[in-house]
Amino acid sequence: MISDCFPGSETIDGHQWMQYLKKFRRQWCSLYLRDQFTAGMLTTQASESCNSQVRLFLKPKHNLDEFFIHFTCLLADKRRKETESDYDGKQSAPYIVLEKSSILQHAAKIFTKNIFNRIQEQYLEIEDYIIELVRDNRDDGFISYRTYKMEDDERSDERVILVDTSTATLVCDCRMFRTFGVLCRHMLKVMRLLGEFGNDSMRTIPDHYILKRWTLEARRKEVGDADASGDTSHSQENETGKGDIAMRYRETTAMFNQLATKLSMADEKVYNRWMGALQKVCKEANKALSKTITSEDGKCIEYYL
Repeated sequence: MISDCFPGSETIDGHQWMQYLKKFRRQWCSLYLRDQFTAGMLTTQASESCNSQVRLFLKPKHNLDEFFIHFTCLLADKRRKETESDYDGKQSAPYIVLEKSSILQHAAKIFTKNIFNRIQEQYLEIEDYIIELVRDNRDDGFISYRTYKMEDDERSDERVILVDTSTATLVCDCRMFRTFGVLCRHMLKVMRLLGEFGNDSMRTIPDHYILKRWTLEARRKEVGDADASGDTSHSQENETGKGDIAMRYRETTAMFNQLATKLSMADEKVYNRWMGALQKVCKEANKALSKTITSEDGKCIEYYL
């Protein structure tokens, strides 16, 4: 392909203009990805993150058996971190700077802490922006707004937002939601304005702007995965027996918390009797569920089946 543009060459070496474009590619290549969902991550970031995690567990000299054992450790480590993050998000609420904001209150209830903080960062910036009505065509239901902020007596970050009031749909030409899945400050500015003028659908985040992947329930099973009784804890989720780890974690934690509360208030004889039984059960369970391998540096790594 390069030889078609530069006869006699298969690389861009020696072409000053192409080298210049390559050097500053971060400033222009993102323009060609504005309509693609990237979750806010560059291609290089995704590969670098994956490589760094893989290197913690896998070595080039591992044979096939060792590869699968250590790869299982990698998956178990990721599942553990996801479960801990999921549990933390459900047990503690994020800090809301503007407590009276119905949009932020709604976001805090449904999104993970990380995503909520990103939305809150965008929301806190809207005070710096000025909003103007560009077009108000009530016949077709579309309204256009322009937002911008003033810096040194000049407009900056000027954006146009198109609103369909009949469907509570907003489109901003910055395309942040399209590429990242998080509402931008320009859309939030318009939503707050419309909410203040009595548009109830804009007082909270519309459903079509809530990506499940960013919510606290992202790892929960779909309704169709449960059995007829709605009980997902004993359904044969899949033949591997992995199931929904987060759900199992919550169920197990709730059960043991309840038992711990009752035992703490029981008399000493009952307490000692059941503590002995629990210790025996826990010992047998740990023995059945875990295996231990030795890593290259001599450390023991425990992973769960």
